[in-house]
Amino acid sequence: MSERELIDAGWYLDFDDTRYHGSGGVSSTSLKYLLQRAPNYFLCKQNQQNKPTEAMKMGSLVHTMILEPETVKQKYVQCPEFGDLRKTANKTAKLEFEERNQDKDAVKSELYEKAERMAESVLSHPTASLLLDGSINESSVYWWFKGDYEDERKYKQMCKVRPDAISTTHPGMIIDIKTTDDASFTGFAKSIHKFNYHLSAAMYLEGCNSNKELLDKTKAFIFTNFVWVVVEKEYPYNVACYSMCKTDYNIGRMLFRKSMMVLHDAKEDNFPGYPEEIREIELPAYAQKGHIV
Repeated sequence: MSERELIDAGWYLDFDDTRYHGSGGVSSTSLKYLLQRAPNYFLCKQNQQNKPTEAMKMGSLVHTMILEPETVKQKYVQCPEFGDLRKTANKTAKLEFEERNQDKDAVKSELYEKAERMAESVLSHPTASLLLDGSINESSVYWWFKGDYEDERKYKQMCKVRPDAISTTHPGMIIDIKTTDDASFTGFAKSIHKFNYHLSAAMYLEGCNSNKELLDKTKAFIFTNFVWVVVEKEYPYNVACYSMCKTDYNIGRMLFRKSMMVLHDAKEDNFPGYPEEIREIELPAYAQKGHIV
């Protein structure tokens, strides 16, 4: 892996996104690759600087508007339409705009305005606004994962999480903002499964529970409640709030531990690709059921 800043275990309130993502330690996003792809793909993603897509920029902008509204103008700027760039005047205007705003993320005006509507929808939602009232936003937690048993200490690894919001009015609650195409009960349940959000939730709870200062500050005996505040990307920008059930928490916790074991074995084997032998393959169970005649 490429050299990254090594951060001591602890809770940090003053890290920005750039420092957090550029620091050492594994996050839930990277661990998911180990459950879905070959280990060398995980290594590639750890070393890769991905250019954010317009959709990713809008998602980050929505988070910032909700959780750090005072920083929006420092981080983002609406990008106007410059017209036909074959014309010298338009090309010059574009270059001047980029020069003036080189330290900001430029977001198309249409997406910027949509992000504003989505953020307003969350902040005006009776439940979401109550949960976020006075919350501690965008802090970072680092801790050493050592496993549950003495013989699992070989899996010791620095882990990190960056909770969107930690409630101060509901002790023991972590809040995660999600933008989605479908915030319905059925639709978001599918997203939890597809993107392994329950693994992330279990890892976030474990990370926050590892830090006594954080527990004391939020008056939480233990973090047990993980809530997703979900907002749709299209008008009328509906919002829904969901908490993680105990069963899914246990599954997420199991997946987190499994991924840590896979990471340890991948390091031992120098991050291999897929197995070289021929393997018999079969359709997933849901596809097989769909073809019974």
